[in-house]
Amino acid sequence: MAVATEALGPDHLDTLLLAAKAARITLAQTGNAEPLREVVGRMEAVLGREHRLTVKYTKVLDGDDSDSDDSEDGDD
Repeated sequence: MAVATEALGPDHLDTLLLAAKAARITLAQTGNAEPLREVVGRMEAVLGREHRLTVKYTKVLDGDDSDSDDSEDGDD
């Protein structure tokens, strides 16, 4: 994360995606949703509410983990 943030900046799509994945792991392991809430807020501000990654991780926050395949999260 630190390398991506330094190299790409905190609002780059790849940095946001890495942060969301790390926050999702934190949520699964500890039940703490705050890191994911923070990332989703940044995604909304940078990518917009309708961006597919913002929508996906908002659903995760809402408890809908049905779209859990992270293999297709790359930039289109």
